[in-house]
Amino acid sequence: MAQDSPYNYPGYPSGLDYPWDYARPSEKERDRRWSALRAAMQQNQIDCLLLGSVSGYIFFPNSYLNWISNYVPVFNPGTYVIFPLEGEPRLVINNSIGPQFLHFAGATSWIREINGNLNPAEDIINKIKSVKNEKHHVGIIGYNNGTFPASIYDALRQSLTLAKFEDVTPMLVEVMNEISRTSAEEQAFLKKACEIHDLSYQAVAKALKPGISEREIGRAHV
Repeated sequence: MAQDSPYNYPGYPSGLDYPWDYARPSEKERDRRWSALRAAMQQNQIDCLLLGSVSGYIFFPNSYLNWISNYVPVFNPGTYVIFPLEGEPRLVINNSIGPQFLHFAGATSWIREINGNLNPAEDIINKIKSVKNEKHHVGIIGYNNGTFPASIYDALRQSLTLAKFEDVTPMLVEVMNEISRTSAEEQAFLKKACEIHDLSYQAVAKALKPGISEREIGRAHV
């Protein structure tokens, strides 16, 4: 385990580099997703995609952001992906409550350009400016459905005055649906998830009896 890991304290279970160990899609799957997404961006003349997660200390993972980055932003004050038509994407994390989320992202994300910033809008704007020129066509994911923060959007509009901003969530959803429909890896993950749910329901059904508490049921299904 890396010396600077926040999970190398005495007594931490050995062999765990990440506190939530789970199966992850391969880099081959990443390449399928990114290639299909960039083809859709080119068709729609989009220079850059921008995704953000809901801020707050609640379990509200953003499936769009996770699908592109393979990082689940949980219990954090803001996570963003800048995905250009050409070049390396960037993952920007608000590190106002500590560096632990940078560690999580570095351990799981496909994106290698990961920045922590107390002001994510600044990092986002600098990345977009480096992609092309100021007349960008920026596709925003999740603005209309409320998962992209209006405060970040306002900062973008003030700094990138010549850019065109457009909510292109339906484009991403279409790409995700097509890739998922034909992905052997995603189908394998779904099958395994269903098997785990089946075992959980079987355990709960076996444990049910008059007077049992919710806590006892919870212990049974895990």
